[in-house]
Amino acid sequence: MSFEHGYKRFMVLWVGHFFVLIGSGLSSFGLSFWIFERTGSATPFAMSILSSLLPGVIFAPFLGSLADRMHRKNIIIGTTFLDLFVKIIMLILVSTKMLTVGLIYPIVFASATFHALQGTTLNACIRSIVPEERLSQAHGLMQFSGSVQSMLAPIFAGAMYPLIGLSGLIGVNFAAFLLAIAIFFSMAVPQPSVDKSEASFFKTALIDLKYSLNYLREKTGLLTLIGSLGVLNFVVSLAMVLLAPLLLTNYDTQTFAIVETASGVAMVIGGLVAGLLPNINKKVRTMFLCTLFASFALSFTGVSPRWTFIAAGVFAFTLPIPYINSLLQSTVQLKIEHNALGRIGAIINALLKLISPIAVLLAGPLADKIFEPIMLPGGILGRTVIGELIGTGSGRGIGLIFMLAGSVLAVLCLVMLNNRTVLTIETRLPNYKVEGSSCGTDNKASLQAST
Repeated sequence: MSFEHGYKRFMVLWVGHFFVLIGSGLSSFGLSFWIFERTGSATPFAMSILSSLLPGVIFAPFLGSLADRMHRKNIIIGTTFLDLFVKIIMLILVSTKMLTVGLIYPIVFASATFHALQGTTLNACIRSIVPEERLSQAHGLMQFSGSVQSMLAPIFAGAMYPLIGLSGLIGVNFAAFLLAIAIFFSMAVPQPSVDKSEASFFKTALIDLKYSLNYLREKTGLLTLIGSLGVLNFVVSLAMVLLAPLLLTNYDTQTFAIVETASGVAMVIGGLVAGLLPNINKKVRTMFLCTLFASFALSFTGVSPRWTFIAAGVFAFTLPIPYINSLLQSTVQLKIEHNALGRIGAIINALLKLISPIAVLLAGPLADKIFEPIMLPGGILGRTVIGELIGTGSGRGIGLIFMLAGSVLAVLCLVMLNNRTVLTIETRLPNYKVEGSSCGTDNKASLQAST
């Protein structure tokens, strides 16, 4: 297989995944509107996001083992079918008026489980079909598709929800999934050769978990990099999970959709740039410098209750994210053997999200019980200079959370920019090159280490 032909395979994969993202995005935003209409509270938002984060952490060893040991094309198609079935259940519940906030959490959890397995498998496939010099661009395109989803989903969901409701958005999601499945059936996916295990699947997954953690531990600096980014994710999650309550306490769903669209436009621009920029050296340093810029924008998001200020802050915050993610993905994938990418990639993803669920759990109660009350006109901080600077009333406590999160994020970035072990990962650790690959189930990828 030539790598040019492999890149065409990647594009087929990318298009199918794009339709999955668009469909999921519409129903996800519809659920956000539906939840807020019925509760008006930040906590249910946080709980639904928590439900979407947990599968990637809890099931990481199993997801990685499946992605490396089962036929990857079957996984990609099968997970789309299963997620489609979940959407059918949700549509029935909505149509019969039996859907409750409590039922949304297990529905989101199930859907996120299938999405996590598909994402792990897709990421493992990319390295096997894309040449090293175009790896950053490929991951940039993956970020671009997610960015387009972030831009289009709130526009269409915000416009369509008042007209067709949640059930109509789920119906569109259904159609998008069917189109994605048709595309996935037409593609060819390389399959690595992995040593078969005679143990049970559960025991095999635990063996793979131990193997993955030892592998990362031996790559000096890589585990520190992943851990630091996990902490950064925690800080960002603590604030961004509250974006919808920050806006919807003072504005309607159309305004929320505008701000989300601004975020989506920034992500599209960032994703397009990430997909076009050539390979660079010093990826890790660039990653933290971009995150430092994002930290200032995160703080700015909370300085004013005006939606224009919030939109500007969100735009600036999300602009570098696709490039940051593409740099991380390409750096990590170059340091890991092709036939272990599923297992180790799943563990890396779990480590990145490991403590984020705690942030999601804390965000709602912190906003509702502590920060919002103290920023009321008669609150503890509402009577101080802080209240004079950023205002008081509904949403100002959440604004303060955004400002504090941005400040902590900046400090963490400065610390990592002075960590030589992490900054030299690219030069100290060898790259693993994929010399060839094919689409059969018994083909071995030829690997060699290079510095």
